[in-house]
Amino acid sequence: MKKGISPIVAVVLLIAIAVIAAVGLYFSIPRLTNVGNTPNMPIGISAVCMGASSTTNGTIYIQNTGTRTIPINTLNVTVGTTTTSLTHSAISEQGTISVTATTLNTSLTTGTSGTVWGNGVTTASFNC
Repeated sequence: MKKGISPIVAVVLLIAIAVIAAVGLYFSIPRLTNVGNTPNMPIGISAVCMGASSTTNGTIYIQNTGTRTIPINTLNVTVGTTTTSLTHSAISEQGTISVTATTLNTSLTTGTSGTVWGNGVTTASFNC
């Protein structure tokens, strides 16, 4: 009589090993690729006021620092208690728009501060 396992037991063990390996791959591959599970992060922006003095209005430059385009008419600027919804075209990645005091109907002289914000974008502060 030969010693060893029967062919039926060997086949059952091979099938069990294959099933365990398949289940392990099924659960580990999505975590490695993160496909479909990436949250929709806000688009980054920066804002800076340049050219301001005590008697001269500056200009606010708003840059898209994110990796997606900012849709048209998304941004708002708040200076003090006044909020202005900007009318702007889409801002591509690394694109910049400028906003004047006339557009905001307020002064942007030295000491003026405010924020730029919008739906789906981060908030950026500026100081003139």
